[in-house]
Amino acid sequence: MNDLSIEQLRGRLEFRGVKMKVPGTVRREFRRFRGEEVDVDATGARSAIWLTPAEAEVFGVGEAEKLIPPTAEPGDPPESGRLALANFWHDGENWVAVVRPAEVQNVIVQQEIFLRSPIFKRPLAAHGQIRFIFREGACLELHPQEAGQAPYAGRPVDDIVVSAEAARPKIEGFPAFDLIGGAKGWFRQSMRFTSTEDKAERMVQTGHTVHQFLLHLEGAEPQRVFLEAVRRANEIGLDMPYNLLAIGGTQCVYEMFNILDRSVVKRRKKPGWSIRLFQMFDRMPLMVGQYLSHRGLRYTEPAGVTFPTLNEEWTMSEEAKRRLERKLERFGPWQGGR
Repeated sequence: MNDLSIEQLRGRLEFRGVKMKVPGTVRREFRRFRGEEVDVDATGARSAIWLTPAEAEVFGVGEAEKLIPPTAEPGDPPESGRLALANFWHDGENWVAVVRPAEVQNVIVQQEIFLRSPIFKRPLAAHGQIRFIFREGACLELHPQEAGQAPYAGRPVDDIVVSAEAARPKIEGFPAFDLIGGAKGWFRQSMRFTSTEDKAERMVQTGHTVHQFLLHLEGAEPQRVFLEAVRRANEIGLDMPYNLLAIGGTQCVYEMFNILDRSVVKRRKKPGWSIRLFQMFDRMPLMVGQYLSHRGLRYTEPAGVTFPTLNEEWTMSEEAKRRLERKLERFGPWQGGR
């Protein structure tokens, strides 16, 4: 019999009672809260949590005792086995997702351009995140996480996005995100796991252009990147500040490269002084493609061919989508890598 209380466990997954100090740099209308400890508003911004076998059993996960337990240090992915993570966002709800890391086939870095100059339409600001595509026939196993939630009966989920995002203080009227506030430490960092379907609907509907960079990985590297993303989300929780300017990796693109560097780059070769110097400045979201090329991670298309943006992919015909799937299979580690 599992002695864990499901309500206590839900409280941990919802980050109840997690607080943050309101900085003195907030806008005038919120200055009365300066220096106060207030709750973090985790609504729709919960970090994924890697569940222990005992915790997963509470949510009805079968054969929970065989699940891969959480690990505190980066490591090699197992050749088989499942892990369970909570706060997976799909179809407007949080789910407990059971995943087989060995079934990750492709890793794609996405660059979402969300701000352009009004006159010349040049990109001014962007967001970076990592997309994982599972091999054909593999999908996540979703279990209800919230009280009263019905069992999942939707389309299979085999394509997900991992994104470091901002969580705001729980103050009425406080902005969900603000570039100035992001540079002044108004927010906490959350590492979200969502279905690509849910994420794409928001990005495409708002008119944002989402560039995609297929990563040149081989062997177990895609699985290693995924496992590090899960481990890092579990490590962060909502305890880290989100700050666009702070040293230490506390925003979307810097955190994305933390995951890639820990799981792949440092295993391939020991970085020299030029790479170390370059990585000091790898937090600029508008230069994602250059950073990937410098690390040798970016798959280079033949001359005159480009990997489609997410916007183009989402409007493709079924035949074009099948061609893209065959292309991804060709360059997945299951077909021998490079």
